[in-house]
Amino acid sequence: MSKPGDGGLFIFLPDKLSATILSWQKKLNETDKPMPKPHITLIYPGCFYKSEWPDNRKSVVECIKKFKPFTLELGKIDIFTDPYFLWVGPGYNEQNKKLFEMNEMLVNKFEDQMTGLNLVPYTPHVSVGTFVSENKLDKSKLELTELLKTNTLKFEVKEVYYTILDTDFRWKIHDLISLGV
Repeated sequence: MSKPGDGGLFIFLPDKLSATILSWQKKLNETDKPMPKPHITLIYPGCFYKSEWPDNRKSVVECIKKFKPFTLELGKIDIFTDPYFLWVGPGYNEQNKKLFEMNEMLVNKFEDQMTGLNLVPYTPHVSVGTFVSENKLDKSKLELTELLKTNTLKFEVKEVYYTILDTDFRWKIHDLISLGV
């Protein structure tokens, strides 16, 4: 579970797609736990605390600058368990290949520092809801499948953001890294 001071690398969704995801979160999320601004969690290792970011930034930039801006489409629905956690993410296909390559490069670079994650296997994703009961999770997963049939979640990725979870449990942007620069 995330705690204040944790850092991560995020790709924020454009406003129109964020509004769509926010409406899904409001409709499908079972718990009262507030959901963060819609984003793709690219990587979330324990090494990205604010005090350690200056030492890690150069390595992150070296990985990210190898990629030019690319189009990404979200359409895969899946869950993490413990707790039940519903998400939508990119399916692995030619169009989304660059995101998975970027993620793999970063994970390999920081693998020794990725501790305490129960999201195995880790997949870049956008949170839709947290669930206490498997029954509600299953119903929400079916409903999300129907919602995806009528919504296209496609956008261009141009930046990656370094964020830190603040004491108010909101992810705050502390740095921006542009792709291909």
